[in-house]
Amino acid sequence: MMASFKARNAVSPTIRKASAGQECTLRIEGICRNNPAYTVGAHLRIFNIAGMGQKPDDLFIVDGCDRCHDALDRRGNAAGISLQDILMALIFTQRRRRAAGLIFLKGERA
Repeated sequence: MMASFKARNAVSPTIRKASAGQECTLRIEGICRNNPAYTVGAHLRIFNIAGMGQKPDDLFIVDGCDRCHDALDRRGNAAGISLQDILMALIFTQRRRRAAGLIFLKGERA
């Protein structure tokens, strides 16, 4: 088990706004709207990273339609979503942010 540490959460309004107009990366079958007009930034609250009323760093956001976001936050039907689905959504979302120049790796060539 990893040691707990206290750090101020990284907040980026630019990262948060980048979800608007994107395709949902969660794509939960039977739940997803498949309409970029409803896509929002959904913070991942898995593995006890954050609790009720808390959000993890903005690095842990996926592009999700409002319905998939609700399922992820367990406000709706969470059936049909796996940790693999969540990890893939994070990978696709972070690839989008890197392509847009919003996330970069130290030492990475432009």
